[in-house]
Amino acid sequence: MLPNNFLFQMVHPVTQISLNALALEILEALFITGNGKELQPTEISHASEILTLYLPEEVTGDGVLKIRFKGILDDDMKGLYRCKFDRPDGVTLFSAVTQFEPTFARKAFPCWDEPSFKAYFDIDVQAEQGKTVLSNMPEQERTSLENGSEVVHFKRTPLMSSYLIAIAVGDFEFIEDHVNDIQVYLEFDSFQVRVYTSPGKKEQGRFGLEVAARVLPFYDKFFKIPYPLPKLDMIALTVISGAMENWGLITYQETMLLVDPENTSSIMKQTAAIVVAHEIAHMWFGNLVTMEWWTDLWLKEGFATFMEFLSIDRLYPEFHIWDQFVEDAFNPALEMDALENSHPVEVQVENPAQVHEIFDNISYSKGAAIIRMLHDFLSDEPFSNGLQSYLAKNKYGNTQTDNLWEALEGSSSVPVAAMMSTWTRQKGFPVISATLDGQEVQLQQACFTSLNTADATLLGLPVQSARTEKWMIPIKLIRGSTGEVVAHTVMKDEKLSLQVPPLQACEWIKLNPGTVAFYRVCYEKDLLMRFQPAIEGKTLPPLDRLGLLNDLYAMVISGKCSTNELLSFLRFYREEEEYPVWCSIANIIQKILALLEYSENFEKFRTFAVDLLTPIRQKVGWDPVPNEGESPTERATYFA
Repeated sequence: MLPNNFLFQMVHPVTQISLNALALEILEALFITGNGKELQPTEISHASEILTLYLPEEVTGDGVLKIRFKGILDDDMKGLYRCKFDRPDGVTLFSAVTQFEPTFARKAFPCWDEPSFKAYFDIDVQAEQGKTVLSNMPEQERTSLENGSEVVHFKRTPLMSSYLIAIAVGDFEFIEDHVNDIQVYLEFDSFQVRVYTSPGKKEQGRFGLEVAARVLPFYDKFFKIPYPLPKLDMIALTVISGAMENWGLITYQETMLLVDPENTSSIMKQTAAIVVAHEIAHMWFGNLVTMEWWTDLWLKEGFATFMEFLSIDRLYPEFHIWDQFVEDAFNPALEMDALENSHPVEVQVENPAQVHEIFDNISYSKGAAIIRMLHDFLSDEPFSNGLQSYLAKNKYGNTQTDNLWEALEGSSSVPVAAMMSTWTRQKGFPVISATLDGQEVQLQQACFTSLNTADATLLGLPVQSARTEKWMIPIKLIRGSTGEVVAHTVMKDEKLSLQVPPLQACEWIKLNPGTVAFYRVCYEKDLLMRFQPAIEGKTLPPLDRLGLLNDLYAMVISGKCSTNELLSFLRFYREEEEYPVWCSIANIIQKILALLEYSENFEKFRTFAVDLLTPIRQKVGWDPVPNEGESPTERATYFA
């Protein structure tokens, strides 16, 4: 058994040392002072995931703490755990892999298991000869032992948090690529990317390898910070929840990395692309610069989610990935944040048990959505300059949300902190009511909730009119005849009046073009009906058609609009062809059908839905057509 050795310096005299440990049996502990004196702890206590060693005398300065221990290799996907998979010939094999985020490094070895306690790690792994052994850094050397095993010694890691350490031991095969268009780390003159899989599946890693080889140079140039390690391994596992951004050794659930060209759908291929891009974004956001504490979890997850879509949009424009973002991330985040039991993006975390509760759509999707909103408001260059400054100033360190706002303020001269704190430090989001009076557009903001007044009163919850939160809202207004932006400002107060040029008869004007800003819009009926020709003729972009429909449905749910108004508006989408928009239409239809299932209106609504779907069903059909692409095949699944 290899001992756990800690080299550190105590800046104050101490008589006890406390660190994290969970489900470990401590066999032996020894402290060696800077002058070589060995001290056996007089007592060792272990409670509430804290291991405390009581020393016989006061120590200070340099020291080495040696701990021998043993733990359990189980199947719970926490710490160092066992992963089962079957070879093509049916033989069952096991591997040992790690999952340390958020607080499970302590289950594999005693350590200071908090994001702010960064350290350099020298990792040695003893394993059966012939096994593939991986960790964050490249292998340095191997030492054979008399018992038939060997010790694999890895190069020292950069300064990093414990939750990013990774180890994998098992029977794996790999494919690799060498990335040339990237700055390399320190003394290393080449850079390799590998995808590891269980036997027989490595060729399914080709697409993930391609994405990684394209995303790395994109981030390298966007952040202007070299990728900080000499290699990147990505490993597909059968037993893991999602994916994990371990520095230099990213772990994935197989379906999130592997693509079978014969069987994988286009949606799952896109999913693989954005998951790979997400985890690699963490190599900078989260790994190089790490949140100080889990309160700022969103700082890494929201940014990685935003960067996954930004990078894939730039590298694979044929995916139309922002359309997918609005339907799969933006709208679900709005729906979750409209609930009374939502929470702010920045949520106070007091203990490890609470950390798991905030890995949700608020931290990931709302975080990404408000960053996308800020990126759009600042524009690309000031935004990327601010990120570069933030990363350069804080690399290998820890930060809080305000550090990012400070960097973005410096690159843009916009009061970013004042504006964005209204989005991160209070839950919920605004709904903007829009009316037209001559050449003035009147806007009024209020907190949006999914409960209407009657339901809120019945449940004893605050009614929408009683919520007093206000936001600093980036406002962009465009006109239909020219597509020009006629207003671009920040709404700081409850009400805002905007002057617009003279409009043509029935010309539409639209808030939130591109469905970028994180709010709902409630148009007066006249303004809403002006969109009919643009929706039917599909001259309004898909994201705007999608946003209008989702906003109107939300108004129905909150009691601001009738179901009849929604159904009348839905008729404008009868000739719709875009997949994300049909996802939203199908979702609305399914929800209304569920509500009406046992009512006398069920068959009437079912007839309405069939009529709405008929044109696209006839156009798409059930059989693939040469050169039509993959999207129609995906759409057809909604017409069953």
